[in-house]
Order: sequence, then structure tokens, then C-alpha cells
Amino acid sequence: MVAAGEFHSAAITAKGRLRTWGDNSYGQLGHGHHRDLFIPHLLPRTALGMPDVMMVFAASYHTMAVNTEGRLLVWGNGRFGQLGLGTYIDMHTPTPVGELAFGDSEVLTVGCGSNHTLVVTTDGRLYTFGSGRDGKLGHGDVENSPVPVCVGAEHFFNNKIRCASAGCNMSAVVSEDGLLFTWGCLNSTGHLRDTLRPTVVLPSVMLGARFGSFYDLPEAHALALAMGVHVRLGADCKYLMLDDGIIRIIIELCASRPDDRICKMPGLRRLMGGGLMLP
Repeated sequence: MVAAGEFHSAAITAKGRLRTWGDNSYGQLGHGHHRDLFIPHLLPRTALGMPDVMMVFAASYHTMAVNTEGRLLVWGNGRFGQLGLGTYIDMHTPTPVGELAFGDSEVLTVGCGSNHTLVVTTDGRLYTFGSGRDGKLGHGDVENSPVPVCVGAEHFFNNKIRCASAGCNMSAVVSEDGLLFTWGCLNSTGHLRDTLRPTVVLPSVMLGARFGSFYDLPEAHALALAMGVHVRLGADCKYLMLDDGIIRIIIELCASRPDDRICKMPGLRRLMGGGLMLP
């Protein structure tokens, strides 16, 4: 997985190791100094709390990673509280966000804006923190928040959130039933003013289209989807022609691993696009 910030980059290797390079004005490379790096440099496992890294996200001047235990690590510019550590200071090395910051849930995926952050947890909740300018945190005001604050499920019709994205002055999420919600400055609902709370983009605006399915997939279905739709297979791949019986045999063989946790495999989760697969 690769993430590109405004002036720095990060990449996860197939073995779950993280490398960063580029501008380091605020310590966003995570190496404990401010020197720019012109080639990818490996972050030691000890700096990342030992577990492998599964996802990485880069903003203008801050970086976030999720390890295989579902923990969030943050570093870089913290001027607006966008690191979620309860402070407004920069961090030059990966720092874990408090274990209770997101209740008892693991982190599913992250959206990094220029100076604010969105975190989606495995139980479908959305937490936001950082700069509140333009109302992009969705808290109903324009105040900054240095700690994660849960955005009420009532704003999403009590649906679970599965995907999040953050821009410079706005935020967007997709619920498990495929609805798009946006808020902040000049969002796509058509308002010419800041929207301080998540607002649904009516499907009629998009000719009835919805965004993905974003439902929890049973393990077998998730594996079959990974096998059948991943771009690496190609449109004319012979494996797409297999009948249901052969697909079932492959699924059963793969699901017979001793730990029986196919959906937790970092490689498969990356293949599926990050945190969109749930166990």
C-alpha cells in the first residue's frame, strides 16, 4: 500500500514494513528528526510497536498507520490537534492513540485531510478530530478538537460507516447501505455555505446511484470476491469462468487454515483495498 501526502510519501512492503521519504518539516516521516529524506527509509519495528503495518495514510504534514492489531499510530504536525493525542504539538515518531479513544473497537480505515482526521472503527462508528474550521469535523460547530469525538449515528440514519475521506475543507463518508454523506465547506449537497453536520447527498442527484455495497461479508464470500474481481486477474482470466463447485472447493481449502481468520490476513485486506473487509 502507498500513501502520498502533500510533500512526503509512505509505502508498506509485502512483509508489513513501513518506509517513508520526502519533506520532513514537522517530523511526518517518523524518524525522530527533521531532515528531509530523498530515498525510502525503513521505520524500525520498535518504533511502530512491533506488529506489522497494514494501512498507511498521508496528509499535508501528518501521517497515520494502522497495524495488524487495529491500533492507530500517528506522527507529524499536530498544530490543530489532528493527531488525536489531546495536544497541539508535533510528534516526530509514531505514537499510538489511546486504547480507549475509540471505545473497544479496532480501527477500520482513516481519512486524512490537510489538518483534520476521520477514523472509522470496526463497529461502524465515525470519530473526527483536528481543525474544525468550516465545520469539517461534523460536530455542529467550527471549534478544533485535539481528541477523537464520535459523530452521532443519528446523522447517518443510524447506519454504520464503512469508508471515509477528508479534503482540505470538507469531509465525506459512505454508509454500509451505500449512501454518501458530506459536510464542511461548499460540499456536494449544493449548499453555498458551510455545512456543520453530515448531510446526505440524495441518490436522485446521482441518478439513483449508490456507492458500493459496504456490507459485512461472510468469510467465504469475501474470499470469492477477492478472487473474482481483483484487477490483477484481468477480464479474460480463466479463473473467472470456474463453476460454483470449483470456487467452493477453493474457498473451503483456503478457509481451512488453522487460525481460520482469512479476513484478518494483511495481504488479503490490502488486496481488498485496505480496511473494507471485516472478520
